[in-house]
Amino acid sequence: MAQALRNPKVLAAVQEQVGRYEQAAAQAKQQYAEGLEVNTTLALTGLFAHFPELQGVPPSGLATAIQMINRTAPERGEAISRYIQNVSALLSNTFQVREQQRQQAEQTRQAQIQQYATQYQDRWNNAAKDADADFDAYRKSEGISDAQAKEITKEAVAMLRNYGLSDEVIAREYNTNWAWRSPIGQRVLMNATRWEMAHRALSQKVAPRQVPPIQHPGAGRAVMADAQDYELQVLSRKLDKTSNWKDGAALLNARRARK
Repeated sequence: MAQALRNPKVLAAVQEQVGRYEQAAAQAKQQYAEGLEVNTTLALTGLFAHFPELQGVPPSGLATAIQMINRTAPERGEAISRYIQNVSALLSNTFQVREQQRQQAEQTRQAQIQQYATQYQDRWNNAAKDADADFDAYRKSEGISDAQAKEITKEAVAMLRNYGLSDEVIAREYNTNWAWRSPIGQRVLMNATRWEMAHRALSQKVAPRQVPPIQHPGAGRAVMADAQDYELQVLSRKLDKTSNWKDGAALLNARRARK
């Protein structure tokens, strides 16, 4: 339950549902208060009906009035006391029943919240699993191997960091934001990363080095360096023609090996 509620989307949905439950609880509380007030009014009305001598006495003065009646007419005072005790017991029993009902309603509300959060998280997990499978099929249809996909993922995280997103934000959005996790969202992010890789390779092309016309003895290292430069030039010219991310990645890898 706690893990599900750490998901902002789940938390927002649960809070919305909780709002509905709280509104229902508030209505029940209002009805209870109104019922208690009605019962009290009925009790006082019955008291005044059975004992007319108390009519016109405000509730705050009932205790004093009953004491005076006890002094002048003890039997009448005792009858009033018994009536009030019976009414008090009835009201107390009504309160206990209402309190039990309130507790049961609260337990039901908590169970509904937990069930809703669990169901929401399950729906998200299933949708995310289907989205990942759809995207995986797409990237394979694009001829992207598992190793290349892993490299693209690393580049995508680096790109998002460069845009100012922390690892925590990246992980949270990927695991809660459907715009990111959907098959279309994952394709857009992958293609944006591929474009970044190709663009960076174009901007970091190595200027051609002049090949010396004469090679002296012991210049094997220079020949090797020139061969590597030639390879970089070939990859660079190929990237110029295709602007393909794979050619850009190949150029980047060659540059890293050159270093």
